[in-house]
Amino acid sequence: MARRILVFIYIALVLVLSGLAKANAAIVNKVEINQITGILTAHGVLSTPCQNHPYVVIEKIDETTGIIELDVNSVNSHKICVDVLGERFDIALDLKELPLIEGRTYIIGFKTTSDELKNLKYKAVKVDESVKIFRVNKQNFKGLLVHLEESGFALSDGNQRVPVVSPQINLALFQDNQVWLSGYVVHLASISDGAEPKSPAVIIPVSIGGIRP
Repeated sequence: MARRILVFIYIALVLVLSGLAKANAAIVNKVEINQITGILTAHGVLSTPCQNHPYVVIEKIDETTGIIELDVNSVNSHKICVDVLGERFDIALDLKELPLIEGRTYIIGFKTTSDELKNLKYKAVKVDESVKIFRVNKQNFKGLLVHLEESGFALSDGNQRVPVVSPQINLALFQDNQVWLSGYVVHLASISDGAEPKSPAVIIPVSIGGIRP
């Protein structure tokens, strides 16, 4: 009987730990905001080794107080996982994607981080008009971000490589990592002469997350 009770206690404890892992998928320990480009980068560690696919979640944008609450979620690959920290991750997010008031200063904070990283300031900047025309075909991608000497960065799924171009996000942070990327697909042919796309597509990312190898 005592042994059976211990087994029940162990199972209950594992389920509780599993539930906590889902609720707190990641711990953010460093955040940087580029006030000129509007790019936010966050670095941290996943709460368990069963977590993957880290991504930023917009919890709240309160225009009354000017507070933006963010969090990092991830996909749980197993229902039960050991209670140890997982791999380190890097995430980048273009804050210009958020519906913010140009020129207003916001306070940005992540839920699972220290208090000093919950009061980051960001003054909303305007999206350049030449960039707006490309923001019409946003898609999600997964693959290995590789660096090609002849053409810069590309996203590879094992069968093909699609160029990834970003003048604002530091793609070198994610080089040779499996990444989950959200961005706009641009066809160079349609930009140059208005014709039907004939050249390979280019991905312009607005958010990217990867686990360090």
